[in-house]
Amino acid sequence: MVDPDRVRRLLQALRTYRDALAVRGAMHIDDYVGAEAFAGRYLVQAAAQVRIDIANHLVASEGWRVPADRLRRLRQVSRKIAQRRRLNRLKAPSRQGRG
Repeated sequence: MVDPDRVRRLLQALRTYRDALAVRGAMHIDDYVGAEAFAGRYLVQAAAQVRIDIANHLVASEGWRVPADRLRRLRQVSRKIAQRRRLNRLKAPSRQGRG
């Protein structure tokens, strides 16, 4: 079973890394290369690892087939999420015709 608290913590970490990267992305290139390049590389790697951790948790929790590599795992999770969203839209009552 998916642990929602764990997923929330991982997503919060991903937001933190994304926000820190956005600050570095707005910097002048000379300032970035001079002082922030190492931090930027770390943040990209950490953000990628969080995505992998989320994918691993979902695959294991849901009992999905274990993909051969990380890229396939991320694609599998994306497909499963898209399938669930489509199913939820189909199950939702239609809002058309309501005034």
